[in-house]
Amino acid sequence: MILHAETPEKYAYSYLGILSFAKYFYMIHHFSKFQQLEEANTQKASNFELYIKQALNHRTKNMVMTDVPTRAGAKALAIADTVLQSLNSKGIHTAEFVHMGGTKGPLSDFYTAQGATDGTSKADIRSTDNRFRFSLKNSGGAALASGSQAEQRAAFYWTLSAHPNPTNSYHKIGEEILGLVEKYMADIPLPKGIEKVINVKRMTSPPGFFSGRRKPGVLDAMANPKTQWSTDIKAWLKEIEQRDYAMKETIGKQLEVTLASDSSFRRFYTFECATGQGKFGDTHLTGPSTANYMLLFAYDGRARVDVADNPDAPIIQTYAKNMKFRFRWKDGAKTRVSVDLTKKFFRQELPEHHTASEFWLYESRNFARQLLTENLWNDVQSLRARFTNWLTATIQKFKAAVVRALSVGLNAVLEFFGLSVDTIETTWPNVQI
Repeated sequence: MILHAETPEKYAYSYLGILSFAKYFYMIHHFSKFQQLEEANTQKASNFELYIKQALNHRTKNMVMTDVPTRAGAKALAIADTVLQSLNSKGIHTAEFVHMGGTKGPLSDFYTAQGATDGTSKADIRSTDNRFRFSLKNSGGAALASGSQAEQRAAFYWTLSAHPNPTNSYHKIGEEILGLVEKYMADIPLPKGIEKVINVKRMTSPPGFFSGRRKPGVLDAMANPKTQWSTDIKAWLKEIEQRDYAMKETIGKQLEVTLASDSSFRRFYTFECATGQGKFGDTHLTGPSTANYMLLFAYDGRARVDVADNPDAPIIQTYAKNMKFRFRWKDGAKTRVSVDLTKKFFRQELPEHHTASEFWLYESRNFARQLLTENLWNDVQSLRARFTNWLTATIQKFKAAVVRALSVGLNAVLEFFGLSVDTIETTWPNVQI
C-alpha cells in the first residue's frame, strides 16, 4: 500500500513515514552503539582498577599479577610506582590492597530519607587497614558523584545541613530574603467597591456560605473570581494569591545564583561528592566505604595522587572552583525536606504548621475567627483599618520567622518556603595530571 499510494499527497506522507521510520532505526542503532561504547569504557576502567590493585600488591607484597595483559600491566605498574613514591612518607610500602569496585556500604539515615538507594563505595581501592582509600578518576574527566539524582539531591541537602553557615556567607541570602518579604508582603490597600462583592471581613467562608449568601470570603474569591468584578478587585485578589508563590519563585532563583557563586558551598558540596562522608555517615572519614585520597590516572601510565580528606584540600578546591551546577526546584508548597531540627524549631513557633503557605492559612483563619466575634459587619472603615493592622502585624511575625529560620540554617528557610530540589546537573572539570 505504501508503494502504490493513490494520490501524490498520500505518496508524500508515505515517503515521509518511511524516512521517519528509517531515522528512528538509525537513532536506535547509534544509541545502542553509544551505549555499548559506554559499557565498554566502564568495563575497561573497572578492569584497569583491578590491574592497579594488583600492581600495588606486587610492589608492596611481591604478589604475582595474574590475568593482566602485558602492556596494561606495565602501565599499571607505572601508576603504582607513582602512588608509592607520592605516599612514601606515609608508610604505604607495607600496605596490602583490595578492590572495592561494586562493593556496597550502609547508607546513612540522612541519605535514605532523601530517597537515595545506591550504597556504592566511594573508595575504589583501599588498603586492608583502611589508611589509604583511593577514589580513582580517569583523566578524561570522570564525575565525582554518580548520575543518580537521589544521591546528588542528598549530597546537596547534606552540604546545607552539615555546613549551614561555613563562612557566614549566607548572611547576604538572609538580607535578600527579607528584602523580598518586604516587597511581596507589603500592605495592599482594599480597592474601591470590594465590600459589595467580597466579604472581606472573612478570609474563609463558613459552612454553607454559598447556599445562603452571594459574597464569598477572600480565600474563596481567590479560588473562584467572577468575570464581572472590576479590574482593581481582580488585581487585588491576584496579588494576594501570588504572594507566597512569587516569593518562593524569586527566592528559588536567587538561591540558585547565590549558591552557584558561593565558594564555601561549592567546596563542601565537592568534598561530599568526592568522599561520601555524609553518604555513609562517616564523621571522622575512617570507614571502608569513604575515600580520603583521589588517584587520577591515564591509560598510558601517568598518574597523580592527592589528599582529599578535608574541604580545604587543594584537589577539592580545584574541582570546586571549576565545577558548574544548576538545580531545579520542585513545584508546590507540599514538597519539603524532612529535617528534624527544622521541625522542632517551627513546632515551638507554629504549633500546627511550619511552611510559609501553612503560616498564612493559619493566620488568616485566626483573623477570620476574631472578626466573627466583633460587630464590624457594616463598618467598612473599621474593617479596612482592622485588616491593615492585622496584615502589618502578621508580616512582622512572618519576617521574624524567616530570621529565626536563617539562624537554624539555609535548610530551614528552604523548608519554610516549600522549596525542594528536583534535579541537579553537575559538570565536573577535567583536572590535568
